[in-house]
Amino acid sequence: MKKLFAGLLSVSLLFLGTMHVFALEVPTSAVVRNLDGVQEFIKTFTVSPSTDPESLIEAPFEYNGYLYTYTSIVKEEVPYVDVRTYTETGTVETEKDDLDQILSKLEPTITYDDGVYSGTLTLDHTSIRTQEAGSELHSYTLSDVREYDNLPSNDMSAIPQSVEKNGVSLSLKNVDWQVQSTTLVDDVLVPATYKAVATYSTGVSYSTPTGYISMVDSVGEVRSERISSSTYTVTY
Repeated sequence: MKKLFAGLLSVSLLFLGTMHVFALEVPTSAVVRNLDGVQEFIKTFTVSPSTDPESLIEAPFEYNGYLYTYTSIVKEEVPYVDVRTYTETGTVETEKDDLDQILSKLEPTITYDDGVYSGTLTLDHTSIRTQEAGSELHSYTLSDVREYDNLPSNDMSAIPQSVEKNGVSLSLKNVDWQVQSTTLVDDVLVPATYKAVATYSTGVSYSTPTGYISMVDSVGEVRSERISSSTYTVTY
């Protein structure tokens, strides 16, 4: 019994070695059939698209008393399709923060292709975000003239040192005193009341945008169509 088992094991190992000595890939199926009196051994391989089909072909081999030699190989490609939603963000520059001006510089659809995925993206109007691209500084002097009537004297303490105009505080810069009325004192006319013409001013600076930059998204489905694997049917 031990000798018989050893002999069967040797035959099995010899058969397996003969089957795969030339084919590095392991077949997904192996079928022996007799078609119209012709004995065939058919092996099927599912491999990477980059696999060289020549590497799947074996040298003549013997199985169950038959000698099999290569006859043909048939290739069938297994496609793979992946679909996903893709968002691409673009930017445009405009002189004004104006929706019509922004939209005039945008394409309603764009073609996307990164070499793997491709498709058509559609502009999403609701995604527009606009901000200033830069600013320019300006300055000017804001001034105001105030008149104060019927002052008993030309005393500076009676004049406010600052006033407010358009929400901006102005400082006193100059006062022009004018006699508004006179009175007779010892036969001499002397000022009785004064009018003060006060000038106030301050420096004001402000900035204006030099332009605007808008970011906008284009969204759509992109597809990747490629060969995931190849199926080879080798007949001996």
